[in-house]
Amino acid sequence: MESTICQWCDTEIVWDEEIGPEETCPHCFNEVGNYRTLKVNVDNDRDVEREEEPEDSSWNFGPVTWNEDEDEELAAKRAEDERYRKLRSAAREYTESQEEAPECAECREFMVQAGVRTVEGNGFTATVPPGVSKPFLETPFELAVFVCPSCFHVSEKLSPKDREKLLNRF
Repeated sequence: MESTICQWCDTEIVWDEEIGPEETCPHCFNEVGNYRTLKVNVDNDRDVEREEEPEDSSWNFGPVTWNEDEDEELAAKRAEDERYRKLRSAAREYTESQEEAPECAECREFMVQAGVRTVEGNGFTATVPPGVSKPFLETPFELAVFVCPSCFHVSEKLSPKDREKLLNRF
């Protein structure tokens, strides 16, 4: 067994003598072997003529108009950005004080625990698969409700107290 070092990612490539050396690195998929070079011929003797700008380079863009609608849209956008900045700042404080802060499944931001939802009797029908004697989860139980401050995705998670109850059931 012989080996080669990939010049691109410095990974050792071990290859079988019967098969022969690898042509591409299995790690970075670059071609193994000599570096390729590109030769460019530059003709230094050729004069490049530049277009001269006129001495009086007065730029004329036409009349400048002020659009008040655009100004109002910009002000509204800035106000909305400020609201999002305040929300993210508050969310950071909340997540730092939480015991757990799961990542959002949609955008991977840390989620804020917004509260607890209690599920009782009529609000939940347990599924009991054929051949199983009891349901996996029984009422009443509590769900921790989490909200993502970036994309506003909502998710729920079984409360720590009910996780313990579930573990003790089986």
